[in-house]
Amino acid sequence: MSQSPAPVIASATPIYRYYVLIPHVNRPQVFLQFRDDAWYLPEWAEQERRFWQSVDHVNRAVQDRFGLTATTLRCLATAALPQGAGVQRIYEVENRSVAWTPSGRDRWVGRDMLAALPLGMPEQRAILEAWFDEAEQGKPSQRRPWARRGWLDATTSWIRDQLRQRGITFQRVEQLRTWERSCLLRVQTDAGDYYFKAVPAMFAHEPVLTQTLAQWLPGQFPHILALDAAHHWMLMEDFGGHSLEHERDITRWETAARRFAEIQIGLALRKHELLALGCPDRPLHELPAHIDALLADDVTLMAGTADGLQADEIAALRARTAEFHEDCAALEQLDIPYTLEHGDLWASNIVRRGENFLFFDWSDSSVTHPFFSLLFLLEDAREAFPDLPEAAQRVRDAYLGAWALYRPLDDLLAAFRLARILAPLHHAVTYHRAILPQMKMRWEMERMVPFYLQLLLRPARDMA
Repeated sequence: MSQSPAPVIASATPIYRYYVLIPHVNRPQVFLQFRDDAWYLPEWAEQERRFWQSVDHVNRAVQDRFGLTATTLRCLATAALPQGAGVQRIYEVENRSVAWTPSGRDRWVGRDMLAALPLGMPEQRAILEAWFDEAEQGKPSQRRPWARRGWLDATTSWIRDQLRQRGITFQRVEQLRTWERSCLLRVQTDAGDYYFKAVPAMFAHEPVLTQTLAQWLPGQFPHILALDAAHHWMLMEDFGGHSLEHERDITRWETAARRFAEIQIGLALRKHELLALGCPDRPLHELPAHIDALLADDVTLMAGTADGLQADEIAALRARTAEFHEDCAALEQLDIPYTLEHGDLWASNIVRRGENFLFFDWSDSSVTHPFFSLLFLLEDAREAFPDLPEAAQRVRDAYLGAWALYRPLDDLLAAFRLARILAPLHHAVTYHRAILPQMKMRWEMERMVPFYLQLLLRPARDMA
């Protein structure tokens, strides 16, 4: 039995308070706990910081604390606790313990009972009511497939079949991350670990693209053991190696940046093949109109909200629209060939394996100006090397050095300066046009547009 929530006290160690909505296996009821003359969703607190999309620890906590086997369907809400004390998160899980029953005064509660019960956290009533609406009206069909009951069992069956066909014995599957963008599972076998990833239709090109890249350039992209293009599934071998984000040797970062540029240069010759694989085409000449539409959309800018852009920031961006148009034309004139742009090239999406590097997570990729890819890697370099002021510049120079066969260095630096301004706009436009309109739970990713545009608003001294 969990204890009553402790008073929220601001401290140097934030609290992460978790709540879970656990449904009955075959009835429209949810599990509530009774204490202090009120009813609560099952809850616990932790101090370790985790991304809300990571759910393996949620599944373990439900098992350890309540004796119930479950997998997470989705995060229903996440919000800051008062006074910067931490975060509270609410998850819906799939109950996989058919014979499990509540103990003591805890109960399975149906909608008819809910209305008469005093809730210890009245703000959670709306979430419970919405869940009952779905249960009664069949709305779960509008969710991502992996947020529906029964999906994991069907997917595990497919994984078993693929492994068996290759003489590999399946042992168990562990759910690692889930959100509208993807679901990631770790598959344990007698031949080591494999990873399964499912993506929505808006990223349908990722599995086929990843498989093709691995065929073109073995060892530099994930090796896909099995793929289901219709469902946007891929079963990958374990990458091994170490994430670049943990490397504290700047020469490793320089080598990774140079290698990525070399890959882009080689793929520039295969631009039409990339497009044929379904990779989105995002040419520079289309960007100005999309910038205008984005900056006119107060809802997407989250204007005036705590997580959005403020009036002065919006005004500053709108005052620069003519400049942005001119920058697009100037960058186009410098004649750097279009190729594969990663879209999300943080250091965490690069793995070092010996002296080689593997690049993964191609959901946001497109065919466009290559220099847009460097934005996030430079952000990570600044953070990883706080005592090395020239870290971002060194990574930039290593990257641009590979492009010297196309243009003189002065032209490459000029192109990079323009791309450094336009890259946040490119990524924000991608979310505005291609990602947010496809989100059922928009809150999961809506902060990305303000985040990108605030990068653009930084002083010029922060640019490599």
